[in-house]
Amino acid sequence: MADEFEWEVAKIRKVDVGFEDHGIFVLFATFDYGGSGQGLGYCVDQEFIECFIKACGVSTLNKCNNRIVMILHNNCTVVGIKPLPFEEGEEFDIQAWLKRKGEKWNAITRDN
Repeated sequence: MADEFEWEVAKIRKVDVGFEDHGIFVLFATFDYGGSGQGLGYCVDQEFIECFIKACGVSTLNKCNNRIVMILHNNCTVVGIKPLPFEEGEEFDIQAWLKRKGEKWNAITRDN
């Protein structure tokens, strides 16, 4: 069911930052998991990028590409990222980050 979130192992196929059509700074990431894939895009700031990098257990955004992580998702939206249990890093609760930032930081999600 789409409302139920679950943790699943996923490979980050690609992550990048840029500006979307309206000039909003966005982080885009594509995850492969369970025989399917999912993309996400979030309006971001420096804190989001730092938390994303830490959740991947690396030192730069570029090194997140091809990393294996755990994602919390409901097949529509990724709302959490954390390193594998034996990896260094910190869990990133995207929902908590969005609540702190307010309404203007809504998720832009897309399925692959």
